[in-house]
Amino acid sequence: MYFIKGDIIVALFVDDICLFYKNENEFHSIKELLMSQYEMRDLGPLKKFLGLNIVHTAESLTIDNESYINYLLKLFRIEDANPVATPMENKIKFNPEAKPYEGNKCSQLIGCLMYLTVTCRPDIAYATVRLSQFRSLKIFCSLLE
Repeated sequence: MYFIKGDIIVALFVDDICLFYKNENEFHSIKELLMSQYEMRDLGPLKKFLGLNIVHTAESLTIDNESYINYLLKLFRIEDANPVATPMENKIKFNPEAKPYEGNKCSQLIGCLMYLTVTCRPDIAYATVRLSQFRSLKIFCSLLE
């Protein structure tokens, strides 16, 4: 949930709150108001939020999911996978007659990939949707076991 007032954006998720601002004075007045109404503490500049790494300098703002991606590589035991230039071969064929897969690791992986797609990796959207169409196939899912 978020709201915008003037040049301040307040983003709220469960017990995390982030204030994005242009004007330092407005920021301090909103922060003081919130702290007087709610029990909270200032953790300083934002470094992580919802699994996103945030690095801000005077010149730039960088947001990435590197630590979450590394976590997924370990979770699905594919940390030795080789990086590629494109997320998926564009003419890959799956056999619709392949035996169904009974595990839930595939669904878990697809959900994780969808989260990455929405947060900061739109380049993997096609591959994620394509894989989700075949999540019950043993040929694909057996790679995760």
